[in-house]
Amino acid sequence: MVKVNGQLQKNGGNVASYFCTPEMRVIHATAQPVNADALLREAHWAVDTYREIVAQEPTNLQAQRSLVRSAHSSSNLSNTQAHRIMAAHPLAHLSDVDEAIFEGLTNEVINKDRKIVYEVAEWFKLAEETGKPVLLVLYDGVGEYKDEPDSRTENIVSKLYCSKRVKPILDEYYVKIWFPKDQLPALSNLADLPVYEGSGQSTMMILTNSLGEQIGRLHGSMQPDQVVMALSPAIHEANMELAEELGDQGEPQDALGLLNKKDRRLHMSQD
Repeated sequence: MVKVNGQLQKNGGNVASYFCTPEMRVIHATAQPVNADALLREAHWAVDTYREIVAQEPTNLQAQRSLVRSAHSSSNLSNTQAHRIMAAHPLAHLSDVDEAIFEGLTNEVINKDRKIVYEVAEWFKLAEETGKPVLLVLYDGVGEYKDEPDSRTENIVSKLYCSKRVKPILDEYYVKIWFPKDQLPALSNLADLPVYEGSGQSTMMILTNSLGEQIGRLHGSMQPDQVVMALSPAIHEANMELAEELGDQGEPQDALGLLNKKDRRLHMSQD
């Protein structure tokens, strides 16, 4: 999730709730985030309707389907689109209609390819293992599944890499991740990421420590020397932690040499 000006922003695709029988046949469904009262109202409708249907037709599935179709067709609940779709699929098994119902209610295409989510989760794992900070670039995706970087994002990141000051620092000290905002909830669940403070822009560049905790952010309008200054604290923090580990392992000279070497390189990049 991303928070802008203290308010949580919706990141990710829509959601759908399916009300099913014990056999996973769909009685009713609703989509998009709704408040508790609205969800409870839809749930009551599904429970009450199914009880009435089973009382009339305890075992005849075809008869039950006919009654469910009629119930949806005559419902006066506000979610008319859901009732129209469910009337066309009465008591269908969830595995047969979940995609059709979701896409029909949300006008969104289900992204079945989660490769990018698992790959990025591995990059965060690498950051934790190596102690490196992360540059996380979040963007509004384009393409069929809304997972490809848009032109604005590509231009901003290219600008960073064209800088002789910035590129060596990113390549040496940072794990660099590009990721579509719409898939951030899936990544947050998989990699156990926190809420990030964003700018509200279509492209956000967030700096995190090796654990994925936000410590800053970049802006597309920043000059190279400003970017270097923003990148430096995370590098210093990571090096301090590594130096402490070396000191604890009885290698104080290696720890001191690490700090001197890294600090000198950063200083040269800022000159």
